[in-house]
Amino acid sequence: MEVHHHPDMHHKPKRWKEYFLEFLMIFLAVTLGFFAESIRENLSEKTKLHGYMEEMSENLKADTMRFHHALSFNENASPCLDSFRYEIDSAAAGHIHGNRLYFFSVASGTFSRVLFKEAAISELKNSGSMRLIDDRHLADQILEYYDRWVKAAYIKSEELDKATDELNHEEENFFNGEYFEKLIKSETTFSYTPDTSVVNYINRIRQRNPQLVLLDSNPADLRKLNNEVISTETALHNYNSFIRLDLNSADTLISKIQEEYDLKNN
Repeated sequence: MEVHHHPDMHHKPKRWKEYFLEFLMIFLAVTLGFFAESIRENLSEKTKLHGYMEEMSENLKADTMRFHHALSFNENASPCLDSFRYEIDSAAAGHIHGNRLYFFSVASGTFSRVLFKEAAISELKNSGSMRLIDDRHLADQILEYYDRWVKAAYIKSEELDKATDELNHEEENFFNGEYFEKLIKSETTFSYTPDTSVVNYINRIRQRNPQLVLLDSNPADLRKLNNEVISTETALHNYNSFIRLDLNSADTLISKIQEEYDLKNN
């Protein structure tokens, strides 16, 4: 008769030290895994931030180029407005120089505005990465540039547009557009380089023979026109002032970003 030996189902209880050791190993594994994932995410975020700041540096450099162009263009236009006011004052006093009035009306009617590049700041805000900038002073300067000075420049640009539109509307009462068939028919070319043929055509206005004639030479009406020129010139000076401020702010930001994120050789 066979005798079956059943295994002993009663295990000896582990000592508390063994339980503690198992717990400690599991705890360490979970903790190390947590820290490893946290470090990986942190490195990934820092890499993304570095890319955003590199892009922002390039955006700011593009802004500074546009600042310089706009200021150069507008500073050349400002004396034309000043001369335009002088000619209107002379006309209101009875000394009308038709060619000069027409010339300054055409030559002073165009100004340059800056379109800011804001791709990097939009990405930083939308991704929530602004919090990753360790230098809070730098973060504040970035936000001040985009949320304050850029917006202020756009507001001043709109004010300049409004003043220009009002001046153009008022000029319709004084200047006969039929004198300028070439300007009416020519295509507008958007370029940093002026169209030489158009520039020469405008410059020749002062040599027109016979003299160009105003549609309205009433002194009171001319003084009203002069007020519109004053408003436009004031709006232009205000806009240029904000562009200069933005230029200084952008230059400062570029230097700080390049230093903070080691972009000087880029």
